[in-house]
Amino acid sequence: MRMTDSVPRAPSRLVLLACVLPLLFAAACDDDDATGPGGGQNEIQNGITFTREDGSDLVMGVEYALCCGTWEVGGVDETALKIFFYDPLFATDPLNADSFWKLFLVVDEIVPGNVYDFPTPADSPLKIFFVDATTGNELSGDMTDSVGTITVQTLDCGPPWRVALTIDATIGSEFHLAPTVDVSGTFTAVIRDNPFAEDCDFGM
Repeated sequence: MRMTDSVPRAPSRLVLLACVLPLLFAAACDDDDATGPGGGQNEIQNGITFTREDGSDLVMGVEYALCCGTWEVGGVDETALKIFFYDPLFATDPLNADSFWKLFLVVDEIVPGNVYDFPTPADSPLKIFFVDATTGNELSGDMTDSVGTITVQTLDCGPPWRVALTIDATIGSEFHLAPTVDVSGTFTAVIRDNPFAEDCDFGM
């Protein structure tokens, strides 16, 4: 069971991320140690947009980790396809970095073609979380003011790893009275070589 909650959280999570992400980003940029199901060219079409309530766009980092692995090593022992897009600058200078987003999908529980609603319940087979680096806002699909849908058309741990999905949602903030963000678009990927050195060992 995925452990989530719908209670606004203190800003300490962003501070913790700033401390932990230098290790993750250093690993993610080390292509010599990259792991993945065989070589070959990755195919990614990222059409997902993130729009604030004032109409401005969140600029997300374009570096990525995309792989199948344990949802949470030492915690939730389920295999998930993990998507993580980020800016390495966030590790050292988050105020001047682009934002980042994560989406985890439990492979054995997601039914391709099914429509999943927001807010996601505690035992949902998927979770989306992202940070607006400009404002410090942290948002999650399990917050009670999240609304909308996500449809996963393809999900496969292969090799290669494959995912295709469409999202049309408003995602709520983990901070009380902080603004929501609209998330919409399509995402498809065929991953043959994940540029991440830690065997898909990163958390939500």
